[in-house]
Amino acid sequence: MLIVSAEQMRTIESNSLKYDLTMPRLMENAGSAAAKAITDIADVKSIGCVVFSGRGNNGGDGFVVARRLYEQGAHVLLVLVDGTSKTPQAAQMYSFLSVLEIPVLTLPEDLELVRGYSMNADLIVDAIYGIGFRGRLDGNAKLATQIINSADAKVVSLDTPSGIEADKGNISVDSVRANHTIAFEFLKPLHIFPQSAKYCGKIETVDIGIP
Repeated sequence: MLIVSAEQMRTIESNSLKYDLTMPRLMENAGSAAAKAITDIADVKSIGCVVFSGRGNNGGDGFVVARRLYEQGAHVLLVLVDGTSKTPQAAQMYSFLSVLEIPVLTLPEDLELVRGYSMNADLIVDAIYGIGFRGRLDGNAKLATQIINSADAKVVSLDTPSGIEADKGNISVDSVRANHTIAFEFLKPLHIFPQSAKYCGKIETVDIGIP
């Protein structure tokens, strides 16, 4: 079992670009692998699914998951937690959603709608923060995690439950309590520290195509 830090994971991803991979390709691989893992967890056809996406690459992974689950017949709603994407590859993945009939809500503008859909959802995908998270949850992200934790839906986090630091396992107030966490390529320290592992639920590692 290989466990890598956030910085090591970023280095691995950067080095993989020497092997004819690109950052958008890695994001597509990660999101597609996560969606496949989700379909192994539950039959997604016709279920209500809410995907909470942040502005970074974890949010971009969420965009891919939203597209893939939609293609599998899920009724998908996308929530932009902090506005538009700040990385080129995440922005590219978001652009692919424009041709699909996936409704998009934003926080805090659509707070009551987001809360209402989440309370009736069968599945929630947490793609707000990944291994780059530091400090504490606040603002729209804290609103989002509070909604996620108060819902009855099954919660799947991508790589890390939002609000937990990857390397130290530090837990912010209102961190997501996931039923499942899908780790990309390798485990990170938070997945094995007892205090943070209990927020992850069942942990599964998926291959994202790194040589």
